[in-house]
Amino acid sequence: MQTSLTPLPPIVRLWLRSAPWLVLVGGLLLFGCSGDKEVAAIEQPPPKRSPVEVVTARASAFVETYQASAPAQAVRVYHLTAEVAGTLAHLAVDVGDHVRKGQVLARLDLEPLELMRDTRQAEVARTETRITIAKRGLVRQQKLHRQGGVSAAVLDEAELTLALAEADLKLTQLALKTARRDLAHGVISAPVDGEVTGRFPEVGAVLSPGAPIFHVARTDQIRLVAGLAEREVVYLTPGARVKVSFDAFPGQPFSGTIQRIGSVDEPGRASFPVEVHLNNPGGNIRPGMVARMQLSGQRIEQAVRVPAVALRRDDGVEGVFIVTDGIAHQVPVHVAALQDDAVVIDRGLEDGAQVVVVGHSALREDTPVQVTVADGEAVGKGRAAPAVYGLP
Repeated sequence: MQTSLTPLPPIVRLWLRSAPWLVLVGGLLLFGCSGDKEVAAIEQPPPKRSPVEVVTARASAFVETYQASAPAQAVRVYHLTAEVAGTLAHLAVDVGDHVRKGQVLARLDLEPLELMRDTRQAEVARTETRITIAKRGLVRQQKLHRQGGVSAAVLDEAELTLALAEADLKLTQLALKTARRDLAHGVISAPVDGEVTGRFPEVGAVLSPGAPIFHVARTDQIRLVAGLAEREVVYLTPGARVKVSFDAFPGQPFSGTIQRIGSVDEPGRASFPVEVHLNNPGGNIRPGMVARMQLSGQRIEQAVRVPAVALRRDDGVEGVFIVTDGIAHQVPVHVAALQDDAVVIDRGLEDGAQVVVVGHSALREDTPVQVTVADGEAVGKGRAAPAVYGLP
């Protein structure tokens, strides 16, 4: 029995004739895809680097300075008052006048005081005469008593009369001394070389003892008292020199000395009084002029000063980012002082470290970075450097 084969449709015969080529093309495509994967694995692009700007940390000695201002005051002010009652007859000086020690400043009406002195002198003279008479009477009574002419009682009375006259003499002499003193106090003189800073009565005023007349300030030395914070006064010592300037004398430097450092005497006060004295031989510095002081505080032998913008606070810890071999690292630091727009670091930052000042807000530990500006100078094709960095 013979079996007959059914002929294949034309489309099938066409597919069978082209099948080897399809296998070859498919293989080439598969090979090409796997090859691309291998190339991609070998030629990975470099990681993206964050652009940053840095400054080089330089360690050096640092002395913190404290700024303070205070009005000039006289080292000592004398309050001259009336020592005796009287009418003010003459004023020789006024506020702002410079005076010398012993110079007459004012005078009361001296006539009543002179009359009182003369009266006391007359009383002394009269009492001395009484004593002379009493002595003569006592001598006479003593002679009569020895002769039996008078009794002992009469003699005792003569002795008592003399004793009373001598006591009156002491009283009148004290009264004369007081009158002379009052007359001397009727003239008001300058106790020291200085300046009249206050004058109170007018001519013709009737003054009672204790009434104010003048304030005379000793101005050969000036006193400045400023308040400083507790973290500042711990670094100050009496005797230390202070740089002083006055708005009234621009460009003219002065030098003072810390005289004393006080304590807080009022609850809630946050400042401590620091008293500075400076010489004023010419008297050019007048009380009331505003002084500006620069006081030297803590000294750090090895400190690093960087712009304050470099500082970051994370979880209460202060630190900065530094760049090492293109990688950013965050290091904790200790800020010892603030100065203008910079911070002074005494621990945690090494000399020569590259400190990030721009671009650190997005940085994390081990972030790859590209330095575009270093110490104010553009690096490679980085953008132009800024004009200021917070460093001198």
